[in-house]
Amino acid sequence: MAQHWASDPYSLIKFGIPSRVASVEKNIEPSHFEPDKRTVPSKRTPQSYYMMHTPHKSAYLEIIELAIERMKNGSTLLLLPDTRDIDRVLQSLEGKSVDFEVIRLDSSLPRAQRYENYLKVSIKGNVLVIGNRSALFAPIQNLTSIIVAFEKSEQYFERKHPYWNTRDSVFLRAKTENLNLYFTGYVPSSEMAFQIENRNISFITQKANLNTSAFPQMQGELLPDRIIPAIRKSLEKGTVLFLVPRKGYANALLCAKCRNIALCKCGARLLVSSQTSDPQCSVCSVSVKDWQCSWCAGTKRYVAARGIDRFHEEIGRAFPNTSIQLSSAPNILEEVAEKTKIVIATTGSIPGGSKEYSAVVLLEGQRFLAASSSRFEELVYESFFEAAAHVSEKGSVFIVLDAFHPLVAAITKWNPGLLIRKILRENEEAFLPPFSAVAVLTVEKQESVILKNGLAKSIKDGRLPTSSQVFLSQDAESDDARILVSVPSENRDVLAAFLLELSRKRAISKKSFVSIALDPFTLLR
Repeated sequence: MAQHWASDPYSLIKFGIPSRVASVEKNIEPSHFEPDKRTVPSKRTPQSYYMMHTPHKSAYLEIIELAIERMKNGSTLLLLPDTRDIDRVLQSLEGKSVDFEVIRLDSSLPRAQRYENYLKVSIKGNVLVIGNRSALFAPIQNLTSIIVAFEKSEQYFERKHPYWNTRDSVFLRAKTENLNLYFTGYVPSSEMAFQIENRNISFITQKANLNTSAFPQMQGELLPDRIIPAIRKSLEKGTVLFLVPRKGYANALLCAKCRNIALCKCGARLLVSSQTSDPQCSVCSVSVKDWQCSWCAGTKRYVAARGIDRFHEEIGRAFPNTSIQLSSAPNILEEVAEKTKIVIATTGSIPGGSKEYSAVVLLEGQRFLAASSSRFEELVYESFFEAAAHVSEKGSVFIVLDAFHPLVAAITKWNPGLLIRKILRENEEAFLPPFSAVAVLTVEKQESVILKNGLAKSIKDGRLPTSSQVFLSQDAESDDARILVSVPSENRDVLAAFLLELSRKRAISKKSFVSIALDPFTLLR
């Protein structure tokens, strides 16, 4: 792993081994510790699968059913993005009769409990270990399978040196220990789709058809006229779920007269937290009383980027006398009240209960899809499919989007293949992952040009592939600069070895530290 991430082993050890607690060791009898009997790898060929979650069924229930099935062959490691997902999986496991021990291993545990569980998984013979990304390093006896649930999550990417991610690291461990791999999600990431397309990973899904309708926005209105009667009919049958792009009230304030963006004296945008509140700076948090436009002196405000609180107001006016609940970080609902008829949620904040909705409304589809990169476009597709999966079997999915958009047909047929192939072809033309391996080097601005020229010379001299590309990105407001180095994906090991040697030589010569992030979650800041 250290070689793969162009790092030293000691930077990775801290992620794999929890802090030692001597008192915990005293409570475990020494006779329980058995030597690590590394069995000879079996002749079986390990398999890798991607399981797409199905509609009308809890994804957490599907994950735990998969884990129970894999436990028939030996110990299983189940990785989940965060502690909330672990809680939901453990809740789905309640009431099920199992003949194995379940051990939780994640950062939410007290220090002593986490170390005790770490020791337990190293001496138990048949266990289901459930944890977050650091649980990948757990020394589990008789391990046969690893499950990575919701593989596209940003939580699987470490944001500190050495910037490792779970997906690639899981492949390294599986190859070393001859393990079966299972990935789950609603829409495969581009890296996973690339492996599926090359038949390195088997794609598992069930056929489904959803009753989907599209309602295009004609003049930028939140709810097109034709969608309102359809939602009213659904409210008579049950609860309706609305998915909205962002939280807050207004993430951009404009002058209603000249439509110029309202800015603070520091140059940052002004935000509005409620209909009657004063605009507030998004950077320095200064409130602006008696605001007026600096261009035309107008005082009438226009909300450009609506948040969930503004959606709450407008939806409440469209459907009066209707009980509404909001779900957005950090206040994410786990259960929906019985009297609630409308649930409004942001991406990733859909209530965790198994409640099915009579209708799912995906608002402002075009604003969702106005992503700055293909990575965020993938996340939009994932969030749309996840929301649509919560509809009841007789329910409907309403999308505020043009009917000819391929996303509408993809959700109807429950098949994201066309969407992912589009992203793959675009990434191939732009020489982006998974067709290339990318390293982002963060260095002091005064050294950035010299380092960029040195990398260009390395390409010219053949130390890096001749098809490699180097880009320099400098931000006027930052003391650091970013250098992007991309090579063909088949030359990733060459790039990692080169960057590791580069960091060693810079350390020996006592030059400034260069932060190296290989295959980061996003290339943007």
